[in-house]
Amino acid sequence: MERLTGNRRSFLSRIGHDLANDRGGVIIILFALMLPILVGFIGLAVEVALWYQHRRNIQSAADAAAIAAAYEIAEGASSTVRDATARREAQRNDSALADADITINKPPAISTVYNDTSTYPNAVEVSVTKQVTALFAGYFMDSDLSISTHAVGDLNFSADPACVLSLSSSGSGTVNVAGGAAVTMTGCTVASNSDGTGTGNGITINTVGGASLAADCVNSVGGTIDNGVTTSVCSSSKTGTPVIADPYEDIDDPPDEITACDGDHTNFVHNSGGTETIDEETFCNGIDVSGGSTLVMNSGLYIIDEGDFKISGNSNVTATNVTIVFTDSSGNNCGDLQLTGASTIDMTAQTSGTYSGILFFRSSRCSDAGADHTFAGGTTAEITGAFYFPNKGLNFSGGTTVTGSCVQIVADTVNFTGSGTLGSDCDGTGVNDIFITAAGALVE
Repeated sequence: MERLTGNRRSFLSRIGHDLANDRGGVIIILFALMLPILVGFIGLAVEVALWYQHRRNIQSAADAAAIAAAYEIAEGASSTVRDATARREAQRNDSALADADITINKPPAISTVYNDTSTYPNAVEVSVTKQVTALFAGYFMDSDLSISTHAVGDLNFSADPACVLSLSSSGSGTVNVAGGAAVTMTGCTVASNSDGTGTGNGITINTVGGASLAADCVNSVGGTIDNGVTTSVCSSSKTGTPVIADPYEDIDDPPDEITACDGDHTNFVHNSGGTETIDEETFCNGIDVSGGSTLVMNSGLYIIDEGDFKISGNSNVTATNVTIVFTDSSGNNCGDLQLTGASTIDMTAQTSGTYSGILFFRSSRCSDAGADHTFAGGTTAEITGAFYFPNKGLNFSGGTTVTGSCVQIVADTVNFTGSGTLGSDCDGTGVNDIFITAAGALVE
């Protein structure tokens, strides 16, 4: 180590002596002038750190809200409940967000991940904006700081979509297979929203007469009687599952001006044999085909006001790219689907537009009770599309055979005493998937 020479020690001693005996106060003055600036920089650094802390807290709140909203979607909750849950979870994770701007978007805004929102119909985005009061930074800013974050939650599904969904919330046998029926559902699940109130069973699969059901899974909010059931994906029937959202509940009824019966609209009857072709319009009092006749329906929307869609007596119907809507403009009587008498049906649903994927649609205007919609009497049907009867049942009975690569049934109750092979190969058909089990997860 180098030692200081005498000359160096003498120089340093003089410097120290001069500083110690300086009476000019220059150093103190300079220090006093610099102190506010030093304190300001220190305070600003601390405030910036607080901003980052605020942002982390707000991001955590947005993440929690997005996941909570995704779970609400999985449970079939309404948009009101979903949004309230998201806000509650955001504020639970950061109580300072009580006055924050919290926005819930479904589907999410286009972002780096969701560059095609139509591909992610179950995603939900939560955006949170919080105003933070500027402290030291206020000397350099004209207003308070606005901190914004967002998160996107989505559902990860772990089961094949449902071919059959009973929307009834109570009762036994809401999905019933009996009377020797053999029903095969390829690549899909059978589900019931019934909690079995008063009975304990949401789905009833009877083996009377050798009835059987083969599906990927059988899911019920309540219980099951599942002798005769074969599940190819699930190890057994599942009970206590979440309520499944109605996949078509947000679809509006047709406008009044095209449903009201007047002098321009009449019923259609074809019972003399031969072939008749019709175009889309409103039919008052229904469509009735019998006597071995053939009906060809051109593509379009067919409104049946206060009448049945009735095909019987060895008749035939061919329809491509159609939707048939049952409605009730006066509140007197909403008609039914009646396909009976060894008739042959070949029908496909519209693949675009308001009623995309739906072959038969029962309007919310229909509040009348009465017999369920019926396939019976040895009718054979090749179907592509969805039967949507949210407030009425659908029965397949009497030797009826229903087939199709994409057949979806959403009804109050569903009863099979006739056989069928229903598939869920619905790509390109416009049918909404009904996913069963799901978990919320952050994707952005």
